[in-house]
Amino acid sequence: MAIFAVLLLAFLITALFVYVAAQIGALNAALIASGLCLGVILLLWITTLVVRRTPEKRVQDRMKRDIASVAGTTALSNLPKIFAMARKRKAAALLTPLIAIVGFGIWRMLQNEDE
Repeated sequence: MAIFAVLLLAFLITALFVYVAAQIGALNAALIASGLCLGVILLLWITTLVVRRTPEKRVQDRMKRDIASVAGTTALSNLPKIFAMARKRKAAALLTPLIAIVGFGIWRMLQNEDE
């Protein structure tokens, strides 16, 4: 059954090539087909790179995404408190997030230099 599925796919691709060649010419159809094959090859190559990663690396990547998601949710949940504080103490409330962002940027920069 799998062999017939592969043959079916081959005949469909051939029929598509013949149809496109009849519409725009054989050379243009061949160039388009080769470009599509190159795109499929690149897609499969990228897929194998992603799949080949070790399970530990995938877990670490998932953990980083989860932590970033929790941090974003926490930051958004604290916005009402920040705006309420901004109404009371305007300058200090506006400088606090700015200082936190700059401090986080410096911390990330120093952390990347260690790696």
